[in-house]
Amino acid sequence: MKKLIAYKDWILAIFVLSVFFFYLDKKTVLILKEAIFYYKEFEVFKEIFSKIIETFHKIFLFSLIVFSLYLYFFKNKKLGKSLILSMIIAGILCQIKFLIGRARPKITYDTFLFVGPNLTYEYASFPSGHVFFLFVMSKILSSEYPKGKGLFYGLAFLVAFQRVLVFAHFPSDVIGGAFLGYKLGKFLHKRLFKA
Repeated sequence: MKKLIAYKDWILAIFVLSVFFFYLDKKTVLILKEAIFYYKEFEVFKEIFSKIIETFHKIFLFSLIVFSLYLYFFKNKKLGKSLILSMIIAGILCQIKFLIGRARPKITYDTFLFVGPNLTYEYASFPSGHVFFLFVMSKILSSEYPKGKGLFYGLAFLVAFQRVLVFAHFPSDVIGGAFLGYKLGKFLHKRLFKA
């Protein structure tokens, strides 16, 4: 029983992912597609919202790189090095989606279409790389700078919503990316920042 409790996060994540994967992924994408078809204003909202979130995402990434380099060279070498290493590790590990090979909603509404290892964008849906990376960095940054927690996680959630809205991912892709990213961020913070 103690082992079961120790893995409660993983058990809950698998349950939530299963519910979305088997029941809600396709329904969510079809509802969004229908909303865009019947309400032209929704298409305009989607485009504007998407551009705004993409811009904030790029600004955040650029700022994070500059901030990490600033820390490394001028302020706190250990913290800067840990942030840079975390970004590199997260950037590499988020590419696992190319090994899984799940089709994106832009390609098909079939949530069960997996082609296996490949290098194409169309079949790299699970987990969401954007969301995975942002949740890794949000966990690390909110642990180091607790006052910015709302900002870090707020951006991560908005990007997750945007990725579903533009049919780049199914909801289970962003949920999986968020969970795995959070867990990796927790692990990296413990190993790199507290060591």
